[in-house]
Amino acid sequence: MRVRIQKGVKARREEFGALIFTNRTPILTLNKDAYAIWQLIEGGRSVDEIIQALLANGAEEVQVRGKVHEFISSCTKLGLIALDAPCTNELVSSSSS
Repeated sequence: MRVRIQKGVKARREEFGALIFTNRTPILTLNKDAYAIWQLIEGGRSVDEIIQALLANGAEEVQVRGKVHEFISSCTKLGLIALDAPCTNELVSSSSS
């Protein structure tokens, strides 16, 4: 499933991570780990691609999956991001599980 940032949501890099600006919520702060996920979302990746990119940096899979899913869930509830239809390859891998 692809993740995209909603229109009108902006991020500004800071020493501690980032600030998120939108007219629907107060200014939000992201730590460096959360900002790394945000940057991958900005790149137009799917949830699985985000997880794989973070795993490539040597992170532990269980922790990465949990953090990514929690972050995406929280941002979706706040209206900062949206989930698009699943990619074809994700449908195939999900149905074969």
